[in-house]
Amino acid sequence: MAGQAGTLETIARQIGRALQPLEQQLTSGNVIQFFAELGLQFSSQLLQPSFVNALNAGATAAGKLPATIAQLSADIDNDNEAGILEDGIQLIQEIGTVITALEQMGTELTNISGSLPGLNAAEVNTFAHNLPSNLLSYLLISYLENIQPGVVGVGNLLGVLDYIPNPGVPGDPTHPPYTTRKLQLSRLGDLFTKPDQLLKNLYQWGAPGFDGTLLIPRLRTSLQLLGVSSAVVVPGTPPALDSSMFSVQTVPPGIKATLKASLPGGFDFTLPLGGVWSVHISATGTLSGGLAAAITPPANVTFHPSAALTAQLESDLLAQGADSSHPIIIIGQTGGSRLQTDSFTFGMGLKITWDSGSGTATAEPTVQINIKGGKVVIDMSNADGFLATVLSGVHVEAGFDLGISWAPDTGIHITGGAQLEIDLPLHLTLGPITLPTLYLVAGASSSGLPIEISAALGLTLGPIEASVDRVGVKGCGQADRLGKLGSSVPGHTVQRLAPPVVIRHIQSRHRPRLVHQLRDFLLDGHAVNQVCGPPLGRQSRIHIGGPLGVLGQRTSGQQKSSYRK
Repeated sequence: MAGQAGTLETIARQIGRALQPLEQQLTSGNVIQFFAELGLQFSSQLLQPSFVNALNAGATAAGKLPATIAQLSADIDNDNEAGILEDGIQLIQEIGTVITALEQMGTELTNISGSLPGLNAAEVNTFAHNLPSNLLSYLLISYLENIQPGVVGVGNLLGVLDYIPNPGVPGDPTHPPYTTRKLQLSRLGDLFTKPDQLLKNLYQWGAPGFDGTLLIPRLRTSLQLLGVSSAVVVPGTPPALDSSMFSVQTVPPGIKATLKASLPGGFDFTLPLGGVWSVHISATGTLSGGLAAAITPPANVTFHPSAALTAQLESDLLAQGADSSHPIIIIGQTGGSRLQTDSFTFGMGLKITWDSGSGTATAEPTVQINIKGGKVVIDMSNADGFLATVLSGVHVEAGFDLGISWAPDTGIHITGGAQLEIDLPLHLTLGPITLPTLYLVAGASSSGLPIEISAALGLTLGPIEASVDRVGVKGCGQADRLGKLGSSVPGHTVQRLAPPVVIRHIQSRHRPRLVHQLRDFLLDGHAVNQVCGPPLGRQSRIHIGGPLGVLGQRTSGQQKSSYRK
């Protein structure tokens, strides 16, 4: 069973694999052709001693990556958390060494830029300045292209990366044809918050000057990465695209797409992508060949079918952990503070509705994000210095489920529930009884407001030791009673975890009585509405009283038994 690799370890392993080719590329025999793939053709004059030394340093640093990646992978497969942490840190350090070597290569290239015949020194300086980031983008996108070209295609269409064929400069051997591979992660914010603005920046979509010249070539490249190899750009103005599945014509202010092949409805299948990832695709209704759709800004789709049409298409990208003991760590570190989830789903769909009055069908796009079994963990058990003194090993966990859906007509809709758990180390001693930990739990969901106040208890009687965990009260008030916390809580909304121990004047001669009380505590117990004043805030006392309100307020007529330290 695979172990719980944290975000840093997971990302570092993938980046390390992407950087491995540098061991071979950063050599005197390969670097000139390698740089040509970035858009600039150098001559053998590039191989000056200072630059070659920088090359060798980069190749040597990259050569250390495979062994560390293999060891980290073995740690993950063997559930070795200590090894995951140790080898993950080592891999991150080795990646840092590679990046430093790339920066040094850029510096050395700048130093010799004026001595390279046939090249403009200013252009070489710009190439050298961007060399580290361009190499990282090139290597990461090329690595992803090899294992998941469809992801590159979708990313290219959405603009979070650029995968753009460049014809170079005809007749100029120093500017050969190449493909721009550039990460554009700065666009992620606009993708989720201002998608209309992002589309306008990329394609002039929604702008008066939209003519398809930016959209059609990029659409063709993305379709080829997605496996539609027959996609070609039709010459002419405005530009158009044709493939075996459909054709696209530019019709300002939008486009017109015509389906060539029929798509049967009623199919539902899941395509594994490797690891925890898979794609789920489903469809209802049948889309017949010849179906035309007019798409206009910002996201209006109108179909012109030959007969009544109602259908729904949905595609989900799913990440599913192996089991509840091996969740997906989104952000954080193995065994430490982290954000994790049992499953994550990102889905996009299209709901097609027939309008008999106009004889057309309208399509409404939808987007859904679902997180199930999510958990935020803040673990200060390994903190040192000031934090260790102040927080004393506080452990906080917050579980949640989250659903986010978007549609043009309804906007964003959020559903879900959450629960917060705080473990407070008390290290409190009451005679033979110890209270090492206090648990505070509160949550919110559609079924109510779960609340728990409990503690871990220990008992030592000579050679006999006993311990009980999570002793206290647990409730689940109804959501509509949020404003009535001062009134009595209905009995069905509160469940008893275990009652508190009641002890008078604990002395050595009373040990037999204490054993009987412990037996009653574990087996019989008291009703929840008799629990009052639990030992919070390090106050060493326990009360038993009559009926009380939600907050445990005692009336003056109640009897009590108490033990006070």
